[in-house]
Amino acid sequence: MGAQITRVERDFILQQLAKAHGKLLVLGPGKNGSCTVHDYTKDFIVVQVRQDTYENFKSWESITCYGLHAGQRFIFSSKIRKVEGNLFYLSIPETMYKAPKRKHIRLQPPSDCKMYVTIKNRNIKINFPESSECDDIYLPDTVDWKGKHDLRTLVSEFKYKANGLSVVNGIVMFQPGKEISKVEERLITHFARALLIPNMKKPLPSAEELNDDRLISREMVEAYEGPSVFLDIETLAKANLKKSDNHIVSELYMPIQYFQYTVGYVYLMNDYRLSQELGLHEVDFAWEFAHVLSYHFYKSDYFKTGQVEPESIEPKLLDITPGGCLLSLSREIYPIILKKGYILKLTILFSEKKLELSGKIVRNYSDSANYYYGIQFQDVDIELETELSKFLYGSETLAQTEDMLNV
Repeated sequence: MGAQITRVERDFILQQLAKAHGKLLVLGPGKNGSCTVHDYTKDFIVVQVRQDTYENFKSWESITCYGLHAGQRFIFSSKIRKVEGNLFYLSIPETMYKAPKRKHIRLQPPSDCKMYVTIKNRNIKINFPESSECDDIYLPDTVDWKGKHDLRTLVSEFKYKANGLSVVNGIVMFQPGKEISKVEERLITHFARALLIPNMKKPLPSAEELNDDRLISREMVEAYEGPSVFLDIETLAKANLKKSDNHIVSELYMPIQYFQYTVGYVYLMNDYRLSQELGLHEVDFAWEFAHVLSYHFYKSDYFKTGQVEPESIEPKLLDITPGGCLLSLSREIYPIILKKGYILKLTILFSEKKLELSGKIVRNYSDSANYYYGIQFQDVDIELETELSKFLYGSETLAQTEDMLNV
């Protein structure tokens, strides 16, 4: 959803549309229609509808309205409070949002539409540190590792490539059930992100400086460690000071994630022998290798977890289009946030039909009770997209363009 429009802006837009008899597109479950704004009062948005729209919609029906004003698209949810002739009296929306330019308009799901998701690792339990985020296991698109299907070849290839990037490097695997103590290890296992320390003598880069959600930022470390200045505990700053005294210049800790579990990490280090700072090139290298290694672990069932398919769960479906959806999962159902890029197995039930497809998480956020996921449907062909469009909009070709408002 786009940015929320303030109430003052909302009132101004609707007043201007009423003066100019501006146009709105009205969408309901499996149907769409068009109208012009006839009046705007403190109680209602009064719209004049065409005959086909009048026949399709009924009093007290929940609808989604999409419009355009001064070049800005907007969208809001409302309800048809009453019908008088060809006039619909719509409730004043509590919220109105700017509508980014997309191929499809997002709708609240029809009442007969249900979705179930399968989180492939939901039942996996291994005796390794559990992180606050869950990564998926896959081969990166850019991967170029000759040994990706053979562990011994893969490790040898890592050593050969890593020796050209750093003075010291290695693969550290945690022992099952053993508590970790190093501050760097605690950080990467908690966040399931890499710790890049470009220079031991400088503060860790901020989130703005990094601009990379694979990396732990200075703000994240500060929030994790808390106010420890007066406590006699090991902090990252103290550890870096000691390492600087030992002539270590730069380090990278890249976690090896087996879904939500950190099973080890890739380590790169430069010292006085090569005083070059490690950077994004080394991050990309270690990130690729860590994903290839975890993919090998998964395919070979290295941790003896088996391939048991977990049961599906029903999330709350917040909106849906033929190309994707927004859903929420209660923290009680699954207490770990799924990272962007995670692939979910989806089952969609509508109009006595059942669709099974994959969905990729392209954004995520949370509140105190739920995790929210923006899902992009994968491998949707024209036939399936047309079928979903007809079910959601009542049209096979409805797309989000200004042409829809030429009514």
